[in-house]
Amino acid sequence: MNHSSRETRAMDSRYNSCMDEDTINSLGPTPIYKELAEIYRLFPVEEPIVFPQHTQIVTQALVFMLQQGIEPLQSLYVGPDDKNPNVTAINVLQPDLGLPSKEYYDKKDILLLYKTGLFPVMKRVLEPSRLNLDEAGKANLTLLTDIGIDTLVTHAIAVEAKIAKAMLLSQDLLDPTTTYHPMTLDQLQENYPFLHWTQFLRAFIPKEITEDPPFLIVNAPLYQQRLVALLKTLTTYQLRDYFVVRHVLDKVYALDTTTRSLLQQMKGDLYSGTHQLLPRHQTCTKSTSSTFGPLAGRYFVLATLGGESERHSLEQFVTLLQSSWIQRLLDIDWLDTPTRHQAVEKMERIQSKLAYTVASPDMRSDKSLEEYTANLTVTSSYYENQKSVTAWELEKIWRQINQPVDKRKWMMNAQDVNAYYTRTGNEVVVPAGILRSPFYDPQVPASLNYGGIGMVIGHELSHALDNAGRMYNQEGRLEQWWTNDTLQSYEKASQCYVDQYNHWTVEGENKTLYGLPTPFTRRFSSELIG
Repeated sequence: MNHSSRETRAMDSRYNSCMDEDTINSLGPTPIYKELAEIYRLFPVEEPIVFPQHTQIVTQALVFMLQQGIEPLQSLYVGPDDKNPNVTAINVLQPDLGLPSKEYYDKKDILLLYKTGLFPVMKRVLEPSRLNLDEAGKANLTLLTDIGIDTLVTHAIAVEAKIAKAMLLSQDLLDPTTTYHPMTLDQLQENYPFLHWTQFLRAFIPKEITEDPPFLIVNAPLYQQRLVALLKTLTTYQLRDYFVVRHVLDKVYALDTTTRSLLQQMKGDLYSGTHQLLPRHQTCTKSTSSTFGPLAGRYFVLATLGGESERHSLEQFVTLLQSSWIQRLLDIDWLDTPTRHQAVEKMERIQSKLAYTVASPDMRSDKSLEEYTANLTVTSSYYENQKSVTAWELEKIWRQINQPVDKRKWMMNAQDVNAYYTRTGNEVVVPAGILRSPFYDPQVPASLNYGGIGMVIGHELSHALDNAGRMYNQEGRLEQWWTNDTLQSYEKASQCYVDQYNHWTVEGENKTLYGLPTPFTRRFSSELIG
């Protein structure tokens, strides 16, 4: 690798811009002012939201928010179609929330603590201090008094609480057969008129892709219905205030130390228990590694792995683990013959990706890595670099529309200490980051490696056959391939997990987990397999 190459210099500049805390702190919270001013501009007057009268305003606002990488009302995922895994589809999902899950919004004490912690964050961003006033004037942003900030925070939390109430519980979305609802653009427009769906999508789909997607897959139609009704209970300013707060919360990580510390204080009080920021070099290493994953991964692999020969040895290692799994399948008494046959075939057909990517991009190739980051712009400004990364990542995502799935891509980087199995790809992926001691060492007896990384890979292989994997066939297609007899036998055999979870208690609360939904419990039973 040429250490003076364009992409290496860009990676260095990206890291240095993150480490330049003097410049970042001198700007305070002001780098986000242009975006905040635009959100205010999109909602010029306060009035009750009515559709289709306000569909255009909501559409323009959601386009702008997604351009910043923020999805306040719904989340879109571009990936393999569960029922046709060779084709890319757009999935419409429920959004992420400011708090970890919807259950938090049922507790008044949590919401009060949320408001108490959020107020100083928003005050830091929008109070009329000398620095803020100067930059707000340049951005044409009106700053707020304490009363105005209190109203903003109150509106935002109230809207978010309504969104949380409208959402389905996570355990109600575990079964992919009940969350697969394809709808054409016409159907989406008729069913959920809060958005001009074609206009919204066309803001992101590259112009050279002239055909609209034939359909989108709606994960939770009931949430979308509730969302339409919910929006009709709001005014334009209430929705605007929610978008303002969501923008701030999503971008604080790229701002000054004081603003970031206030947000960390709020998170620590609410759920994380951690009030201190990470050391800056850790934050910047993680951020740079995320953006320049394949390039950083190449340096990591060169320093830690034995090259192609070791990767090929690992392939043989995984093949032996698959063979061991197949032998286990032949002995499991709750599998009937038809299901056992398909389980064996699925295990035999699992593909493995090990250590590092050899395509999309090929980490062994300077040219491939150069092409991977060719359209990414890097400057000395950390905040502007983050905006550039967001635009670059969005362009890569939306360029997949109406295209065959590139099954060579990874969902992790080579340096990540992790592993995963994908149901639509029927593949197990093991990055080089976890192929190190204590999990793996080519110099130790094989038995130790089987007990280390073998346990990890064996666990990931189990997901091909667990309560979710059973719904995807050997080609990664959503299809129920277990017989009813096998399913009933499995539920009987796994009842011990349900019983175990139902007898656990919450420390300090003297409450059991009794009543935890059975599908939820059985889903986690696979996490105990190693």
